[in-house]
Amino acid sequence: MAKVLSSTQELVELTLFDAMRKEIVSQGYLPDIFLYPNSPAGSSAYSSAITSISNGDKGFAVEVFNNSNPEYKGVKRLPRIILITEMMVPGDVGGDGKEVYTSTIENGSTIWNAHIRPPQTVDFTFMVHVLSNNAVQARILNAMVANALPLRGYVPAHLGTVNNDVFNLFIENISHAILPSFDMAMLEYAYRYQVKDLFFTSDVYTNTYAALQEIAFSTYVSNIKARELLIS
Repeated sequence: MAKVLSSTQELVELTLFDAMRKEIVSQGYLPDIFLYPNSPAGSSAYSSAITSISNGDKGFAVEVFNNSNPEYKGVKRLPRIILITEMMVPGDVGGDGKEVYTSTIENGSTIWNAHIRPPQTVDFTFMVHVLSNNAVQARILNAMVANALPLRGYVPAHLGTVNNDVFNLFIENISHAILPSFDMAMLEYAYRYQVKDLFFTSDVYTNTYAALQEIAFSTYVSNIKARELLIS
């Protein structure tokens, strides 16, 4: 039987991208894509909304792109923010080899699945590239990155197709760089972050146990039952 493939990388990418997107939307530099239908007409209306922001008081719109093939990022227009996933490196903690338990409902009854977590976690490393036409744009984009992604802190995990649980991811900035550009009209800043200590392989399933139904205590005095307590 094939092991379950991890969705951790997808969860990390969606979490960081959505945090960045929501910040840009809240500042008025990008329309909220979820307000537009997933159709040709919706796509056209979304593009028109971006143009309206560029021609309005803001003076420019800011697009954000998740980890993807460069061809999916469309025409190279500035300013923009791009997230790029890098390598995964060994983390600092891991499972201790003991069973942990998660509950599920089957046929109306609760059962407990026992499993053992992997012996080591991984740290996900990724880059955030900030590209702009000028220093005014760069300052605004850098400020939005700072709002969306803490230098060292927690980001709520994305809720959606790959995750239904409410928890936080620990993120830490580990370096930065100003990248030289052959196009002198473009400024580019790059920030490297790590999302710390996540499991990248599935747990090892060990057994399934029925839910505890009752606990019985009996007290004996001189081999004679004196009292019985039943908890159910």
